[in-house]
Amino acid sequence: MKKIGYIYKYDSSEGMGILVFGIWKVRSCWGLTINNTPILFSDNDLLSEVRTGQLVYFDLNDDNTVSNIE
Repeated sequence: MKKIGYIYKYDSSEGMGILVFGIWKVRSCWGLTINNTPILFSDNDLLSEVRTGQLVYFDLNDDNTVSNIE
């Protein structure tokens, strides 16, 4: 099943970037817990062109790597 994430940073000249996905949880007493997981990716993991700030779909593998980013 595809997951949705956010391209936090991507540099096409380096061929690498950071993808962030996760959830925001609001605890009682107005406490906020952020559970975002940053994952490094390379051009080999891309199915289409991406840019910084873009929402993307991707596959999350068992070893917490991503693939098929589109």
